[in-house]
Amino acid sequence: MGGFFFLYICYMISVVEVYNNLRDYCNKDQKGFVTPAVFNSFAGLAQQQLFNGMFSALPNAIAAKRKNMDPAREKSLYKQVEEDMAYFVDRVILTALSVSEDTATEGDDVEVEDDQEALIFKKPADLSKIISMTTNDSDRTQIEVCYNAEKIDRILRSNLSTPTTDYPVALVSRTIEVFPTDISSVALKYYRQPRSKFAVTIGDDMQAGDTDRLSMPTYSVYTFTNSELHYNQVDVPNLTECRNFELPEHHKNDLVIAMASLIGISLRDEFLMTKTA
Repeated sequence: MGGFFFLYICYMISVVEVYNNLRDYCNKDQKGFVTPAVFNSFAGLAQQQLFNGMFSALPNAIAAKRKNMDPAREKSLYKQVEEDMAYFVDRVILTALSVSEDTATEGDDVEVEDDQEALIFKKPADLSKIISMTTNDSDRTQIEVCYNAEKIDRILRSNLSTPTTDYPVALVSRTIEVFPTDISSVALKYYRQPRSKFAVTIGDDMQAGDTDRLSMPTYSVYTFTNSELHYNQVDVPNLTECRNFELPEHHKNDLVIAMASLIGISLRDEFLMTKTA
């Protein structure tokens, strides 16, 4: 009996491990200035930097591949970047918000002809970069994506390139406008922004490792006070409130260095800025 097998790759860098490593790395004088609040203020920014770096690394990987300088198979630089980026590919069905010339042009720089109304679609909140767009029907007609308002204006005015059901066009700006109005639903494939992952299982619906699309990486602690201990205040990770990074494990060292650099710049700490430069 045949079937499909899925290999689950866990993109989960522990926020507790990163905090502990960063605290030990930064607190050279043991002054404890890397507090959870400081850590959380830079966690999302550092993750975003590494995520953006994946796109920056792709041209170099492609160039190496074309020059036959890219190692084969699992050592391929191009394959590694593609695998990292593939995790963030998402697909969503968008439904038109309205079919109105006034609404279509509101806030945009395109002048729509009287006979060229547009369908308006709202971008996903976690959209990073659009990969492709098709009609949401059995034909899956490819929609040409345009980012230039002047170009779309020329397309709409031309008798030769006027959008049709067989050759639809979309203008991506503040919203997504699709021409013509025969298409009320589209399938959008895109790279989403990284968010965070649950550190532990919470109830029946939230499993450890599941993506929390509403939160950025967060380090949370319980604070206990005990006068009998050498230190009166003891912080223990609150795993139910912690959110891990949504990055592959091999980026852990880069993540620690990126956060140390950001903290060093914020604190004007020459040691950290020098060590991480």
